[in-house]
Amino acid sequence: MLFELLTREYEIAMIEEAKSMPTIQILDRAIVPEVRLPRGTVKKTLLAGVVSFMLAVFAAFACEYFARANASPSEGVINSKRA
Repeated sequence: MLFELLTREYEIAMIEEAKSMPTIQILDRAIVPEVRLPRGTVKKTLLAGVVSFMLAVFAAFACEYFARANASPSEGVINSKRA
């Protein structure tokens, strides 16, 4: 009976402590930097454009390869003579 009483009191104390804690704590004030550092967005954008272009070219070649591979052998001979 004593253990149950102490357990209840402990749980009530934990709940009260959780209620009394502030949800936002300010640790330090923000300081504006003296020199602004570049984030490199232009470089990242150009790199993403070049990489996507290369992937698009690779995908086009892969689609063409698989289209020719799935074609019947007689069509492949006719197309290769015309080229």
